[in-house]
Amino acid sequence: MAGAVLLPLGRAAASSCVSCHGESDSVLVESVQSGVHATVGCHGCHGGNPNVPDEAAMTDDPSFKGKPERKDIPEFCGGCHSDVRKMNPFGLRTDQLAQYKTSKHGEMLFGKGDPN
Repeated sequence: MAGAVLLPLGRAAASSCVSCHGESDSVLVESVQSGVHATVGCHGCHGGNPNVPDEAAMTDDPSFKGKPERKDIPEFCGGCHSDVRKMNPFGLRTDQLAQYKTSKHGEMLFGKGDPN
């Protein structure tokens, strides 16, 4: 699975997420903790050095993506979810971003610039 970095984090992933995402993103944190993304470390989504556990140290790495703007989240997630090499091992489709762009929400975001 080239390019993907997976770590068995479980609950640690959620506490790590909270350190940056905070309690205001509790839905995201719960999703990461209990969902399929529980094994993906911070660097799996945000880049940075997977060998540096301290989230602040990841910002020193030029591959660190940081927090995307709300309007950029579909393409941020689509970076992996559109990548055949990353999704094929899980048997997942890779046209999710393209499908989203044709949905009502995608048309509002990409067509009209409305991130709501």
